[in-house]
Amino acid sequence: AANLVILKMIAVTLGPVGMGTLGNFMSLTTMISVFSGGGIATGITKYVAEHQKSPRRLIDFIGTAFAFGFLFSAIFLVGSIVFSAQLSVFFFGNSGFIWLMPAIGLAQLICFFGAAVIAIANGQRRQDIFALITLVAYLFAIPISFVLIYAYGFDGAAIALLIVASATGIPAVYFAMRSRLTPLIRIRFNSVDTKRLSRFSIMLLASA
Repeated sequence: AANLVILKMIAVTLGPVGMGTLGNFMSLTTMISVFSGGGIATGITKYVAEHQKSPRRLIDFIGTAFAFGFLFSAIFLVGSIVFSAQLSVFFFGNSGFIWLMPAIGLAQLICFFGAAVIAIANGQRRQDIFALITLVAYLFAIPISFVLIYAYGFDGAAIALLIVASATGIPAVYFAMRSRLTPLIRIRFNSVDTKRLSRFSIMLLASA
């Protein structure tokens, strides 16, 4: 619903030409939300549920999942900075949007954190947390996007799309800091868990 509202704002403000120019970028923001952190959200939910009765094993897995996701996100962020000119030409046909490319990398990192916290909550059967994070995220994203689109036109619309894609990250950070989740996030690499999570990345990449 939030996406539909924001797309309507863009259509009314920028018209068909603006919507057409943003077409590729809209696809990119969708990919960001799906592939954030390597697209391991489903895997996190699965293995958190499996390790629920083994606290030490659960801590090891969550640490590996965050290490995996942050490493993927960091590589994506560096790539978005290094190849900003090429990406701008690819998505918009000119190099005038170089400034927007690092924002894409940052949005992907924020999106991963939101997706990971939600996946952990789902694995623990806490759908109330999932609902709270998503509702707060999108209810705040709509008015912020409205201001950006109407005040800054095309540039504001591009940023608004990134905000929607990564909206769950901010309330997820707040929730994680106020809950018992933060002590569980100890970055580490477990070869078995890394291999299991990489399968979810490969499956998602193949289907995409």
